[in-house]
Amino acid sequence: MTRRRVLTDDQVRAIRAAYKPGVRGAGYRELARRFQVAESTVRDALTGRTQYVAGVRDA
Repeated sequence: MTRRRVLTDDQVRAIRAAYKPGVRGAGYRELARRFQVAESTVRDALTGRTQYVAGVRDA
């Protein structure tokens, strides 16, 4: 079974640009709310655990 894609390439890039550990409003929870996804989805996008697009994972 293939999982459906939740974030676009641009959203992954935006999450990576906006994430600031320890800064209020820029953590997993806040980004998850902003992009209307689970915190685990944000974490996976940040860590590259889920490859959303070729090349973005290693960016």
